[in-house]
Amino acid sequence: MDGTVAYICQGCGEMRATIGEMHERGFVNKRLYCAKCVKLVDEYLAVRDAIHTEVSKVWEEDLATAHFEFNHRGIKNLPDGG
Repeated sequence: MDGTVAYICQGCGEMRATIGEMHERGFVNKRLYCAKCVKLVDEYLAVRDAIHTEVSKVWEEDLATAHFEFNHRGIKNLPDGG
């Protein structure tokens, strides 16, 4: 080994010579992607965020309905979690 550092794209597996050629994505599980792959990763993240937004709206509406129904059954102060 000559001590050379290579950065591997975690999308396609191609190697890059400098960190400047890589793009980091992720909050907990951070990953490095090349310029080609980061475009697809960003597209995936946008789709995932849209799905999350859609699901959270339904969840909030259903939770509000459940809260309303239980209030009318005599429980006035419901906890926020279990």
